[in-house]
Amino acid sequence: MKKAIAYIRTSGSTLRSNKGFGLEDQKTDCETYAAENGYEIIKTFCDNGVPGTDQALEKSHGLLEMLSNLNGEDLTIITKNADRLSRGEYRSAWVRREIIKSGKKLITTDNIDYNIYDDDPSSVLMTKIFEAVAIFERMNISLRLTKSRRAKVKKSKMKASGRANFGYNWADVGKSRALVINEDEAEIVRLIFKLSIAGRSAASIGDLLLKEYGVKMSGSKVYGVLTNETYLGKMTYGSAEAMNESLALIPSVTFGKAKASLSRRSKKKK
Repeated sequence: MKKAIAYIRTSGSTLRSNKGFGLEDQKTDCETYAAENGYEIIKTFCDNGVPGTDQALEKSHGLLEMLSNLNGEDLTIITKNADRLSRGEYRSAWVRREIIKSGKKLITTDNIDYNIYDDDPSSVLMTKIFEAVAIFERMNISLRLTKSRRAKVKKSKMKASGRANFGYNWADVGKSRALVINEDEAEIVRLIFKLSIAGRSAASIGDLLLKEYGVKMSGSKVYGVLTNETYLGKMTYGSAEAMNESLALIPSVTFGKAKASLSRRSKKKK
């Protein structure tokens, strides 16, 4: 048997003008349609006393919960009428977009021919406007985040985000996070630079680390360590950078010698 979920909503008391739209009437309509067409309603989402307007979206807990459950399982949505989902223009466009994005089928028992996937010009226009606003807001968020991270690097001389590099850990310091040196891993980093200066290739260093120290590190990761200026104490985000000597694991002379060693090995291969 095919699985379905039902959505019912009433904005308040059922009067003569909206007779048949009480919660029980809507529920009965959905269940009757399901039984007659081979569906099993596994859950009914309900908003009682909530208008279908744009302004009431945050109060529509049943609708929001239903939309958050649309991913994954093959389900059909059954409701009495399309305006049970929404009566506001922006809300209608948003609900339509979310259902279409999930690929779920919507059945309205009052109008079986209704198809949410029809390209109604007004619906498409509202959806495009909503998507444009959402994209614009995401871009603004990205811009604010970038500015914040650049400022963090310059002000705190600290890595702005992402995973901690090998040799460091993130730690809570007050209300923010800060990099701290992982002494065990830091010793491995210093050994990598020492072995590189002695003439070993990145791949052979990786083999030695696994054999002698039980540290699994590929040749490409070893190469990444040898070319990462974070180990000099340089914190960067985009073009923003700051030196933090307290986080330096190796001196600049050692970094330069390792870089020269890598360059010599590269020339020999050519």
